Amino acid sequence: MVGHDGAVDEWTSFLRRPRDDFAATMTEEERPVWRPHVARLQQLHEEAATASTCAGPAVAGGDASGGLGPLRVSLLCGRDGAAP
Repeated sequence: MVGHDGAVDEWTSFLRRPRDDFAATMTEEERPVWRPHVARLQQLHEEAATASTCAGPAVAGGDASGGLGPLRVSLLCGRDGAAP
């Protein structure tokens, strides 16, 4: 999102796998690079989410407790006959 001053307020990053079936066909050369990379991203995400939750005014002010929990998402595609 671009703010009033023209600066970008929010970012997302993409890491595109080199092929569609990458997880199933990862080579012995790719494993030592990708497994730690994914673990690092997961750890960074968890640390940032925890810090953000705990820094919020309700938690920081002692009016609520905060933490992280699993998020499960189900997406229905084509249920109503619509193309994916």
